[in-house]
Amino acid sequence: MGEEKLADSRLKFIDVARSFAIIFMLEGHFISLTYEDYVPVHEAIKANGTSGYFFLDLWHNLRNYTAPLFFTITGLVLGYLLLGHKGESFWKQKRVSKGWKRGLMIIGWGYVLQLNLKYYFKSGEIGSNIHTFHVLQCIGTGLLTLIALYGVHHIFKKVRFSLILFIAGVTVFAFYPVLKSYGGVPVPEGAPLFIQNMIYKHDVGYGAVFTIFPHMGYILFGACIGALLRENSQHIKKIWFPAVLIGGGIIVIILIRVVTTYLAHLIHPQYEFIGGLWLYQNLVYILVFIGILMYAEMFIKIKGKFFVQMGQNTLNIYILHTILLYGSLFGYGIKSYYNKNPERGEPLSFGEAALGALLFILFFGVITHFRVQIKNVLLYVPRLVLPNFMKP
Repeated sequence: MGEEKLADSRLKFIDVARSFAIIFMLEGHFISLTYEDYVPVHEAIKANGTSGYFFLDLWHNLRNYTAPLFFTITGLVLGYLLLGHKGESFWKQKRVSKGWKRGLMIIGWGYVLQLNLKYYFKSGEIGSNIHTFHVLQCIGTGLLTLIALYGVHHIFKKVRFSLILFIAGVTVFAFYPVLKSYGGVPVPEGAPLFIQNMIYKHDVGYGAVFTIFPHMGYILFGACIGALLRENSQHIKKIWFPAVLIGGGIIVIILIRVVTTYLAHLIHPQYEFIGGLWLYQNLVYILVFIGILMYAEMFIKIKGKFFVQMGQNTLNIYILHTILLYGSLFGYGIKSYYNKNPERGEPLSFGEAALGALLFILFFGVITHFRVQIKNVLLYVPRLVLPNFMKP
């Protein structure tokens, strides 16, 4: 997540993938927050596999893949970029210094957005939300982890970076069902709440959302795909490469599922070790989606600056959408007036929520396209007072 632009024309499809991910996120968050029947629809699909309405089912299924796609593409970008400077010493590499600084910045923004100034001035308390481990914290921690694993690769140069990332991804996914078997008890026992919130989604208090286990696994597997693309950059434009990438990935995932199931029954028939196999199923769909985009780039000239630029500015969009939609930081947002919970706002019908989501997406497309002009207008007065204020 961020403003990393991939100069390599062979990876334009990645910006397209990021654009899809951010658009899915915008519409998913808007509709799920404002649609009056979202909770009943969600429960019906969870219980019966369908809500009875095709388009609602389609939308709900797409929404379920938004976060995995977002995390995977984030890892893919950094995994690809890190291998672009292999000849330089570790700490002198541009992507290393930018990567850990960006990781810390994203984590910082994550906690800043959980502040609620309205609540603070009203109650004099910061609130429990400050302990939440959410999307930005997970992504920031994932980026720092990728930098650390790249350091390991730099020490053991003969071990492929993609292999290190693959092992790390499998490890994270494997520990998810282990932690799940604790039954919602925070782990590690006795650790500070913000540490427990990082590890796994538990039932004590509020704050564990997009935790390291399992969500950082998608970042690691995404980085593995990015590393494979860099390690095989001479083949990316060949017609067979996407098919081999998808087919090979699916075969590996099937093997993981078979081995994991066998080991689980071998170790203990009642053990919860196989409870995370659905995570790999999500990876299959993401791999297929990436392959489709790779072929699309080969045969279709991708146009539409509004669309592609949104994928190049995901961090800015995420921060602003959180403030506008959820009232992060200031305490006032769209949810204050339109919310699926009638006690907290006036809910919308599905048609109204869908139209609102479309307008929400168009709004971010416009401000992303004109971001330079908007920035210059906002900084006009400060720069009159301080000529060098926020100049590059």
